[in-house]
Amino acid sequence: MVKLESLKGDISTLRFEDGYSGNDWQQSVSKPNEHLRVAKRKVNGKDVYNMIQAKWGKGDQLLTLTGGASACTTLIVWDASVAAKQRLIIPENHWQLCSAIEKEQGKFVACGGLHNWVEVYSLDDAYKDPYTDPVMSLRQHDGYIADLEFVNGSKNMITASGDSQCILWEIESGTATEVFSGHDGDVVGVTVNPTNPSLFASGGIDNKIKLWDIRTGKSEQDFNVNTSDGELNYVAFHPNGNSLVGSVAEFGSVIFDAKKGSEPQKKLTVPGTCKFISLFIVFSVLTERCADDCSMSQFSKSGRLLFTAYEDGSAYAFDIMSAEPKAYSLNGTKKSKIKGQFLDVHPDGYALALGDASQVAVVLHF
Repeated sequence: MVKLESLKGDISTLRFEDGYSGNDWQQSVSKPNEHLRVAKRKVNGKDVYNMIQAKWGKGDQLLTLTGGASACTTLIVWDASVAAKQRLIIPENHWQLCSAIEKEQGKFVACGGLHNWVEVYSLDDAYKDPYTDPVMSLRQHDGYIADLEFVNGSKNMITASGDSQCILWEIESGTATEVFSGHDGDVVGVTVNPTNPSLFASGGIDNKIKLWDIRTGKSEQDFNVNTSDGELNYVAFHPNGNSLVGSVAEFGSVIFDAKKGSEPQKKLTVPGTCKFISLFIVFSVLTERCADDCSMSQFSKSGRLLFTAYEDGSAYAFDIMSAEPKAYSLNGTKKSKIKGQFLDVHPDGYALALGDASQVAVVLHF
């Protein structure tokens, strides 16, 4: 009992030292790496292999896509708080490349891939049968489905495809309500503006990030990535909705300000000043070596940190608000090694899912 009380005291000290409140990363101003906690909960198991994505849903729901572009694909919804499986779905078609989970009610998941259409599944139906039929199939794309995201709860969805188009869908009827054309190659990612769901951004292998308005069906602005730096792999909004980050294969992360024009900005309209354009520059200085291709980047909810994952499994949290740019490794210790080929920040900001083919670790900050 004495030892238990001592441990409780240690936890309380860690939570509130240096003014850290435990609510978000924003308070960990001086040394954010001291507050990166890796939970002992890890999503893995003998029937889980070749994971390629992890997506947060409602609460502690965590969706993983395993198998990927193979003939053995599964969607698993976990309770991340206890690393327990809640639902297993065997898609009607395998060869899946991407997945999504509806975050408002946490009742639907979707996946798409090489068969050129999207399958939407009910988690209530999957409780009875993992081979449940999809409640809706969204078919109109002429190329593989590279990315997808629910919009307005489970009412709508936006998809990105190898046919160079994005489509806005009405899920209940399965109809395409708007087609967005303008990329000169495969569209590899979509992201919805967190402050205005009428706006979304798409990224393509033409190294353009296009900002779209759902209400008009038109592109409002383009952001250009230098083609010599490699192909664009991923795109994500800053929580304030005014900035974007693009993950570029051989270069790192490039931050754009939607109010400043189409070129990368040194200073962003966020709470503080960004002193650099490419986080790869910071990474190379800190590690004294070249990283593998940058696979994806996402901001923390406060916007202070930028989490970045690389193909070689290295993952970093970049403190973009410090006077001098800093980066902190997210790969754990030798005893608890974590690889970060993909990641996802919880919508409430209290956790980060970080994983590779064999496991997903939940990184906490309380």
